[in-house]
Amino acid sequence: MNFDEKDLEITTCKSPKTNLLGAEVGVKIKHKKLDITVQSIDLPTQHQNKLAAIELMKEAAGTIKHYRLKGGLLQRMLPHSRHA
Repeated sequence: MNFDEKDLEITTCKSPKTNLLGAEVGVKIKHKKLDITVQSIDLPTQHQNKLAAIELMKEAAGTIKHYRLKGGLLQRMLPHSRHA
């Protein structure tokens, strides 16, 4: 699913990966027309989180094409790695 850029509001947010300088690497994307918000916070760079959030938005928009999710927040959670 392709999006018109003017329909997306892309902002940064804090994440567990926010560095010591305080740079926010998490990315939150809101689709204004569909009223869907997704975020990616688990990847180490803002660029990687933006790409992941765009993919998550595509998944979410495809999932709700038959019904409307009002004010929902979908978040991709990466599984925690196990330490031996």
